[in-house]
Amino acid sequence: MDWTVGTNWTVWNDALDARDCLRTSWERLRHNNMNIE
Repeated sequence: MDWTVGTNWTVWNDALDARDCLRTSWERLRHNNMNIE
């Protein structure tokens, strides 16, 4: 049981990290586009 929770926790954290990376790069892209315009 513990290893399943640990694995799910790791996968969940990885998903959150990936989402944060996507959001950060997206905001940077959008910011650059606004500067160009």
